[in-house]
Amino acid sequence: PYWLLNAGIKNDIPLKQYPPAMYQEVVNLLNDRSDFYCDIVQTGHDHHIHPKLDGVKSLVGMTNNLREYFTIMYHAEGCIGPV
Repeated sequence: PYWLLNAGIKNDIPLKQYPPAMYQEVVNLLNDRSDFYCDIVQTGHDHHIHPKLDGVKSLVGMTNNLREYFTIMYHAEGCIGPV
């Protein structure tokens, strides 16, 4: 089981920016819980800005098309993102 995390920042839409330190705080809180048994997988486009976060598995830039991304999303337990 895993949760998806998209902490990416696009330069053309600054409204969607959320401080990377806050994403790291969320990751730390989830990883410290004894009742949370899911990995956290970071996804996103490799042309966007993605902060390197500790305690996550990175798939940034590793999906080749939307079909692959939606398959990963379909099998996730949940998603965390700015919107």
